[in-house]
Amino acid sequence: MNKIVAGIIKYLIDEKKTNVIPELIAELKKIKDVKREMAVLESAIALSGAQKQEMESLIREKFGRTGEIEYRITPELLGGIKITFGDQILDLSVKSKLNKLYEQT
Repeated sequence: MNKIVAGIIKYLIDEKKTNVIPELIAELKKIKDVKREMAVLESAIALSGAQKQEMESLIREKFGRTGEIEYRITPELLGGIKITFGDQILDLSVKSKLNKLYEQT
C-alpha cells in the first residue's frame, strides 16, 4: 500500500498538483469512516426479520456499535454466519469450523 501512496504523491508533485492533497486525504477519511460503519453479514441462507434483529444485537455486543448492515447469502459457508465490520471479522460459519478441524489433523 505504501508504494501506491508514494506513487500517487510522486505523480501529484510531478504534475504540480500538490494543492489537492488535503482534499484527497479528507475524501479518503470519509471513505474509511463509511467503510468502518458498514457491517457485512454473510449467511448460507436468507435470514428472517427476527434473525436479522438478533444479528444486530450480536453485532452491537461483539463490536460495540451497529452501523448499516449489508446481508449477503453465501452458500459456501454451509451454515452459521460470518460478520465483517471494518477490519474485524467474526467467523462463526460451519466452513470455518471444518477448516479449523482439518488444520488440527
